[in-house]
Amino acid sequence: MMLLNTAALLAHLSAPMLTTNAKIGTTAEWKGTLTDNGTSYAVDMVMTVTAIDATSGQMTVDQNIKINGNPEQDQSQTMAANSVDPGVITASACTQAGGQSDSVTVAAGTFAACHIVQTSSDVQVADVPFGVVKETGTQSDGSIIALELQSAHW
Repeated sequence: MMLLNTAALLAHLSAPMLTTNAKIGTTAEWKGTLTDNGTSYAVDMVMTVTAIDATSGQMTVDQNIKINGNPEQDQSQTMAANSVDPGVITASACTQAGGQSDSVTVAAGTFAACHIVQTSSDVQVADVPFGVVKETGTQSDGSIIALELQSAHW
């Protein structure tokens, strides 16, 4: 089996924004596909906040990725806990970010979202843990990842 370009996948999911109201236990799960050279693989990714350092403004996030049910990566990553809060995305802020206000329905529910199309990704962000509701993107190795939010818990 091919190795997933997890760094690119995590960049796709983590780049748009994180929420300022995250707390220990905040969790989100995405499911989708990774297509590489015409072969599709099932992807399941779970991110959970495991620690928050109020002094440094950093949080630790466990990231668990499975490909076709097999563990691909289980790692912790430290990131800013006070990144842009999707809850403050107004129609004008969305437009300023190059997006359009939109409504998106996925397994986790229906969300008022900001739909942003960039060169290598098409992402819909909303007021959910880690911001990403739905995304399709081309990774640096040319593979295509498509993920949708399945569940989210604050």
